[in-house]
Amino acid sequence: MRNKIRKRMAGIALCGLLIISLLSGCTAGNQEVETMLEGLNTSLQALASADQQEAVEASVQASQQVSQAVEAALIQVSQEASAQAAEEASVQASQAAEAESIQASQAAEAASIQASQAEAESIQASQAAEAESIQASQAVEAASIQASQAAEAESIQASQAAAQSAQSVLQPPPGHQGPWVGGRTVYLTFDDGPSYLTPQVLDILDRYQIKATFFVTYTERPEIVPYYNEIVRRGHAIGIHTASHEYAQIYSSMEAFVADFDKIYNYVQALTGVSCQLYRFPGGSTTSWNTGIREQIKAWFVQRGIIYHDWNVVTGDGGTVTAEEAYRNVVDNIVPRTHPVILLHDGVKKETTVEALPRIIETLKSWGFTFAALDPSVEPIRQGINW
Repeated sequence: MRNKIRKRMAGIALCGLLIISLLSGCTAGNQEVETMLEGLNTSLQALASADQQEAVEASVQASQQVSQAVEAALIQVSQEASAQAAEEASVQASQAAEAESIQASQAAEAASIQASQAEAESIQASQAAEAESIQASQAVEAASIQASQAAEAESIQASQAAAQSAQSVLQPPPGHQGPWVGGRTVYLTFDDGPSYLTPQVLDILDRYQIKATFFVTYTERPEIVPYYNEIVRRGHAIGIHTASHEYAQIYSSMEAFVADFDKIYNYVQALTGVSCQLYRFPGGSTTSWNTGIREQIKAWFVQRGIIYHDWNVVTGDGGTVTAEEAYRNVVDNIVPRTHPVILLHDGVKKETTVEALPRIIETLKSWGFTFAALDPSVEPIRQGINW
């Protein structure tokens, strides 16, 4: 009996295996499956007539085995399906990634092409700018050459004109009467200013286009102070005379002299920005007032780089003279002087100087004199030496 049951169970198992094979994707057709199922059904019916107890137990076990096998087969099929889906998804992802890579590569290539085009444009712009710069440089160079040639031509013409002028100055003009000095230079110097008369003197000098030298004193009167700077602004030389003009005080000691000098020197420097190198002694360099300290002063001037100037022609306006007397004092005494330095005053109450000045200038011009301001290069007149 048991052998029969085993055979039947084997048949059931065989049927279960057939089902598993079918579910696992075997290549048998539907007709063959139906045939196998009918065989399985026949086997089961045959079992029904056998020992019922054993048959049932065996059938249950076989059914359980078949169920387990079917479940395992289903799991395997599911896993295979999942694997297939995963593989398909992987393929799709790979294709998408490849497509994106191609697009990125194309975009990068396009960007590279644009960059190359931009570089080419930059090179063209740089070349154009360089060409413009070269043209501008050539234009500037050409203009500079033209300006240099024009300046050289003007300089040659001016030099020729100056030579002609000098030649004409050396000889008196046709019909000339009176002295002739042939281009000798005269230096007009004005002491004791500035004052209310200084602007009139400056205007006269401007009218005749000549320069002079002003040896100034100290004043804080607000209406006069601007004239220090006006002297410089109009192109005249400014020098130091004295702060106080008090001989007894100035020459009382070396300390007193330096204090008087520094007061006016620093004042002029602050007002005009000029560090004066020219000086005129109050009363002249050989006045009896400075006998005790005269040599000390001269040595001190050498240390300071100060040049003192006296005079060798006077108008006499240090005292009281008429305009006619001032004029005659100059014209009657200047011709013998090869290096004339005229002493005049633009201080207060010197109206006769202002009155005589135009006539003095016109006469000296007609005699061939030229006018200039003193500077450190001019040989100074010294009383008792080259008076």
